[in-house]
Amino acid sequence: MAFLQRPDYQQAQLNLKNSRLSLKVVQDNSRYNLDFGVTYQLHETGKDHDEAFSHLSRGLNETLGATLTFSMPLGNTIQQNQLRSQSLQHFNDQLNFDSFKYTIRLQVEDAIMNLRISQKQFYLAQQAKKLAKQQWEVERLKLNQGVGSVVDVVRAQDIFLNVSFQEKTSMVNHLNNIAQWEFQTGTLLRRRGIVPR
Repeated sequence: MAFLQRPDYQQAQLNLKNSRLSLKVVQDNSRYNLDFGVTYQLHETGKDHDEAFSHLSRGLNETLGATLTFSMPLGNTIQQNQLRSQSLQHFNDQLNFDSFKYTIRLQVEDAIMNLRISQKQFYLAQQAKKLAKQQWEVERLKLNQGVGSVVDVVRAQDIFLNVSFQEKTSMVNHLNNIAQWEFQTGTLLRRRGIVPR
């Protein structure tokens, strides 16, 4: 797709990815939990050094335990509401992204169509200018040979000047359509050395 370089398209992709990750977090928080815990306790060591050493060597003064806890949210409406809300938000973000992508695609297609039309108009204006110049020269030759009139020469010159102006206008229009196409495809800034981050 030609518009993948557009900064607004890239931002929309990042927003959709962020929405997808937020949904994953909420889904993860609503799942079952399995926790594992380890405990270690050291009890009294004895009344004197000999008794403490005796208890320590026989392992009578310590306790080691392990727990495994399984929990399941029952009737937790807050988490269920958050999950529904985030699911709807992600669905809405996906629809907005698809709509945005479709809109950009239409804009790019319009820009391409306008570019082709303006290119054809510019070509036709160039051809019209050549013909008007030839007609003007023919009218001047007729005047020099005594067959034509000054009015015909002035009229041909006026047509030539009008067609020349139309050629310049169509050239500007074509250049504007090139810039619009580059903007729609996201290549306008890159071609000028500006790279969005």
